Amino acid sequence: MKRETSAIAAILLPRLQDFVFVFVFLLAVMLGPRFFGDGDTGRHIVVGKIIVMEGYIPKADIFSQTKSGLPLTTTEWLSEAAYAAAYLAMGLNGVVLLAALLIAIPFTLVFREMYAASRSTLPSFGLVFLVILATLFHWLARPHLFSWLLFAVWVSRMDQLARGGTKNVWQFPLLMLLWANLHGGFVLGFLVWGAYFAGWWVGRFDKESASSEILKHLLFAGGASLLVTLLNPAGFGLWGNVFGHVGDRGLMSLQIDWQSPNFHNPNTWPFLLLIALLIFAIFRRDQPVSMGRSFLVAGMTLLGLYSVRNIPFAVVACAPMIGASARSFDRFGGLQKLEKKLQAAQSGLRGATWSLLAVVVTASLLISGQSLDAAKRGNTFAPSLFPVRALDWLSAHPQPGHVFNEFTWGGYILFRLWPEQKVFIDGQTDFYGAALVKDYLTMLNARDDWEGLLETYQIDWALLPGEVPLARSLKTNLQWRILYEDDISVILKK
Repeated sequence: MKRETSAIAAILLPRLQDFVFVFVFLLAVMLGPRFFGDGDTGRHIVVGKIIVMEGYIPKADIFSQTKSGLPLTTTEWLSEAAYAAAYLAMGLNGVVLLAALLIAIPFTLVFREMYAASRSTLPSFGLVFLVILATLFHWLARPHLFSWLLFAVWVSRMDQLARGGTKNVWQFPLLMLLWANLHGGFVLGFLVWGAYFAGWWVGRFDKESASSEILKHLLFAGGASLLVTLLNPAGFGLWGNVFGHVGDRGLMSLQIDWQSPNFHNPNTWPFLLLIALLIFAIFRRDQPVSMGRSFLVAGMTLLGLYSVRNIPFAVVACAPMIGASARSFDRFGGLQKLEKKLQAAQSGLRGATWSLLAVVVTASLLISGQSLDAAKRGNTFAPSLFPVRALDWLSAHPQPGHVFNEFTWGGYILFRLWPEQKVFIDGQTDFYGAALVKDYLTMLNARDDWEGLLETYQIDWALLPGEVPLARSLKTNLQWRILYEDDISVILKK
């Protein structure tokens, strides 16, 4: 009877990682509306609906008036299908539920890595909270969340492989096959592989840490994973699409997340603090760090400093090394005794009852239409960021002809009005190209020959933020008139 009770308790009692999962998951659900702070989410849902409902992946542009019919490489088709399926099942509540899971799972894995390295509960909780703060700016319902999850899994498995802890090398091509069809961030998997291969190469003079068996496993994992990236709708075109716009300043200037972090912005301070803790950890570690992990941490930190979109990957890579230094703190006061009690209580616990219960209950409430966000306004695109009221008006008063629109609104316009309405441009700046982006910026800022460009692109009407230079110029132009205006947007017609 005692064994039976212990077995039941082992399944029902929450583990430390359950506390982390439930906290992050519920926090994400409560912050649900922030997932719709980017218009690209709307476009991803639209593309995904075509894939799910009509059974094909668009190979040519059917969303814009400027590139209509031109070849389109859809590199994120599987994640778009997943978001669309969630939307079709539960509306935007379903999108929030999926995004919350994609955030909660990798952060739980990060906590497990930190706790395994430190065996210090409170510092590990504090560090994972800091990791959350460092990534909060990028909590958006977009395909990159799938990369967060797969990157966390990939790093953990690659670290085990490089230490000779696993021989199941088939997991890597299988993971990469999934990753390459979910998001362009799959290239980070090869950077991780490169870091651990470099670590093996540097340590090759140490026969114990650079065994030939580990090399064989690394080579197979890397080679097989590289081959399976070609198993996608675009084939070789996937790689060209991923790297095609890198280094193009014109395109990258429009994407805030491609720019370097501004450490005068409070949003970046958690990342800055984590870098400081990483430096502290390097000097305080009692155990040597593998060369592969060292290369990985150094490389990902540099990428995080180069572009804010890489910060989440940098903190996931660095967190276990930072966590390992936390074992120094259990010597203070009664923390060591507390840690021993917690470890004793956690030993033997298994299952994920509390995590599953949180997901099931939350999903049930969201399906019933409950507003679980902190603001109690429901999961919607914010009227303070998007032309919600203007598109309500356009739904009742559709306008013929070609539109000129603000590019961050393009995906939302497609979400609300496509297929009846196409856009001039949206967040796929790599698809539209540097020349069109340059023309877009010239017109938006009413510079040089902006009027000639409006004629060239046969623009009949415009949907713009009311205070941009083009809107101000058209308001005073006798050839244009205002059809609709509110405090966010204005619709003007020639």
